Amino acid sequence: MADHNPYNISSFHNKVVVTMNNMELNDLMVCAFRYALGRRSYITYTISNLLIRHKDKLFAQSKESILKDINKAFETNDYGMEMDKQVWIKLQEELKNDK
Repeated sequence: MADHNPYNISSFHNKVVVTMNNMELNDLMVCAFRYALGRRSYITYTISNLLIRHKDKLFAQSKESILKDINKAFETNDYGMEMDKQVWIKLQEELKNDK
């Protein structure tokens, strides 16, 4: 019986390639961001850098949503540790400059 792979995931040379449409990618990136925001973990840096690296794939609405969430986290001091705040400021600047 052949493997059923509904997500079209393949692996080669220690890389995983996942095929998804833009809506799925945006949903995944926004969910990852919302998970990371406020955490006190390496995940804030990891997700922020992924978003910066792939900001050209984010819809304008997704960018606005992320910026709104960052602003709210700053207002309520719910952004994680102080060093995480710097990570979110960098993401905020990158997304604002990408409009």
